[in-house]
Amino acid sequence: MKKPTLLGPNGKPIRANNGFTSGFDAASTGRRMKNYRPSSAAINALVNGSLGRMRDRARDQVRNIPWMRRADRSFVANVVGNGIRPIPKGGDKSFQAAIKEAWNEWVMEADADGRLDFYGLQALIVRSVYQSGEVLVRKIFRPTDDFNLLIPFQLKVLEADHLDHVYNVHLSDGGKIVQGIEFDALDRVVAYHLWKEHPNEMLGIRDPARRIRVPADEILHIFEVERPGQTRGFPKIASSILRMLDLMEYEDAELVRKKFAAYLTFFITSPADDERSVLDEEIAEALASVGGGSDESRPFETDLEPGTGLYLDPGQEVKTAEPADVGSTYDPFVKMNLRAAAAGSDVMYEAMTGDLSGVNFSSIRWGLNEAQRIWEQFQNQLLIAQFCTPVWRTFMFESFKVGLFEAEDFAFNPRPFLKVKWLTPGWPYVNPQQEATADKVAVRSGFLSRTDVAGRRGYDVSEVDQESHADISRADSLGLVYDTDPRAVSDKGHAQPTDPAQDPDKQEESDAEADELDLIKTE
Repeated sequence: MKKPTLLGPNGKPIRANNGFTSGFDAASTGRRMKNYRPSSAAINALVNGSLGRMRDRARDQVRNIPWMRRADRSFVANVVGNGIRPIPKGGDKSFQAAIKEAWNEWVMEADADGRLDFYGLQALIVRSVYQSGEVLVRKIFRPTDDFNLLIPFQLKVLEADHLDHVYNVHLSDGGKIVQGIEFDALDRVVAYHLWKEHPNEMLGIRDPARRIRVPADEILHIFEVERPGQTRGFPKIASSILRMLDLMEYEDAELVRKKFAAYLTFFITSPADDERSVLDEEIAEALASVGGGSDESRPFETDLEPGTGLYLDPGQEVKTAEPADVGSTYDPFVKMNLRAAAAGSDVMYEAMTGDLSGVNFSSIRWGLNEAQRIWEQFQNQLLIAQFCTPVWRTFMFESFKVGLFEAEDFAFNPRPFLKVKWLTPGWPYVNPQQEATADKVAVRSGFLSRTDVAGRRGYDVSEVDQESHADISRADSLGLVYDTDPRAVSDKGHAQPTDPAQDPDKQEESDAEADELDLIKTE
């Protein structure tokens, strides 16, 4: 039986179109998009074949390109600053005071290598994530007596190279090892397979043949998760690496062009029928010996230096390439590329380059607000969640074991005692007078608390109150009056009245009280 034929409005048969038709330009296969075929591989497959090379290139650019080094330092300084500090929220005030005292002492011995304090480790971790995409922190438990430690707990930071990203194995129990990370049958991380030494360490130090299995509860694997199922991190500056490479090659070519254009070089020639002087012959022989002999078939080569003078044989002439000057296009071109690189590096262009031309209070404030949201997200979702909070929990348990604080219920229900708030570093005001006034109005209006305002500036409000109380008490004991004391000076800078009769409001209240007393006596 013959299949029916569909006819169009014009009465002609409609041909089936087996080709792909898209309603979105991004999915079209036309002339402009036919060669754009990005990989559809899973994130782990993409990272597996690229991580080592990306990591090497990112580290190299931070080492050797001034702008990328400045971007690295700017990101770390804004995310960590002088450190993200804990404020204990569990237990009573005496418990919190004991924990603060123990923490402040342990901070100085947190580094197993003995070089940094806890806040220095935070900076090292953020810098490692920025350059390498990830970092490992191993919990080290050592006897307190042997190492003179407050608690038997320290931290050792390891570069991500210790975790072999091409080590992939299916296990007989249903588990698997993906890029050096071991998962059980339920997809839970149970161990990390690490090289005992850095795989690219100096000869005589490294032991590349030894891979050790470390339980997952001893390792903090810190990286930014950008896709579901991702097991390894990649450098934050990955999207800027190629652009910066092209820019530096362009910069190098332009620098060399300017360098040669600045050389003052002169050439001395003589007519073909003139005889050379004795000095000419001596110079020619010297140049020939420098050039490797008097082989006429070999082109003459020399290194130019400022003020160089060269003798030419009769009949020879010099022609030089004269590339066009970049003129006024150089600066806009470099700025455009640096802005793109800064955007891909999660820092502001102004912070990366130090170029503040064309910036005013409004534009820099808007730019900082946007950048600070990115940095705050990194602080809370990565550094605090993956590093600070797990370390705090281990610190609390180890401190309890050695008796640094007393809490009867801690062993049975530690959760209420583990509450903590992490105080991130504050950023300075762009316009101090306007922003401080806005904070004051918000607090007086009830929209913000003093705790919130102090926290956004990187201060613990309880410490601020204690310091203010100490300042006022010291000033009172010395008979000093400062305009920061609202008891003595108003916000307008005027002395507060000490006699109620001098204050109209208080005088009115006194008069009203007197009238009321007179009325009572009359009755």
